[in-house]
Amino acid sequence: MSAFDIPEVMAVTRSTICKKGIESLPRGGAIIYYVCVFLYFWVLSTPVVSLVFGSYLYLCINWFHIHFDEAFSSLRIANYKAFTRLHIKKNGDLEVFTLAVDKVPKDWMLDPDWDMEPKQPFQMSYTRKFPSKWRAASGLDPINAVRIVDRFVIPRTPSSPTTPGGSVSSPTTPGGSVSSPTTPGGFMR
Repeated sequence: MSAFDIPEVMAVTRSTICKKGIESLPRGGAIIYYVCVFLYFWVLSTPVVSLVFGSYLYLCINWFHIHFDEAFSSLRIANYKAFTRLHIKKNGDLEVFTLAVDKVPKDWMLDPDWDMEPKQPFQMSYTRKFPSKWRAASGLDPINAVRIVDRFVIPRTPSSPTTPGGSVSSPTTPGGSVSSPTTPGGFMR
């Protein structure tokens, strides 16, 4: 009968584990416990929670017109893709670009220009005139449609002067140094 009452088996077994430790459980009892946990959380609970949460998002989007950000990925819209590119400038500043494409092509074809271009061994693809062997089959080319959504620069912070003993000069610390245990490679332990 206990096979049909999975929550009870889990509760009693967990109580036993908490009181006496996992070592007190026989091997068969541990296997039954783990099978019950698997059945309860993956086979029973996951579909129910997914249905409840999916229904909530469906109602919020279609009736209340809220939570569009939360539901966007589950809508499976192929368009409106964006990504972030980071570039470290020569002076050490970090330049961040967010690039977006509103309409993504559905059909792709091999680019004949890529095959005809002479390729040097060990040449990086971004240095080529035709870097990809694929291009959009329609006139909608994402290379021409990409736009910069956001651009900002994070300036490089000046590095702190260190002394050979591994201490860092700090104006806020009495005595002017903070002791830091480091390994010979300079990494923290």
